[in-house]
Amino acid sequence: MLTDHSQTVGALFRVFRQRIALTWVISLAETGLLALIPLFIGFAIDDLLEGRSTSFWQLAGFTALLIGLAVIWRVYDTRVYGAIRVELVKAQVSRSDGMEVSTLA
Repeated sequence: MLTDHSQTVGALFRVFRQRIALTWVISLAETGLLALIPLFIGFAIDDLLEGRSTSFWQLAGFTALLIGLAVIWRVYDTRVYGAIRVELVKAQVSRSDGMEVSTLA
């Protein structure tokens, strides 16, 4: 993948743009959901003071959704950047014929 391109940050973004964009979208979604937690807590408190528990269960579901999204993002993020690292090292090795392993490392 990267053997045809220069080894620059721009080349990494061009080759892996969809994967990197998805990690950023998931990250921004998680951040947006985190910002909504105080709102849902307020709704839950208001409902509990009135003797209802509907908003409390909505808060529980929202928190479960947030935890699930955070886990998915971290797993996907690790896989994407691990794959980018592997491709970058493969490109570096292919460009370094004859170089000692210790020098390459």
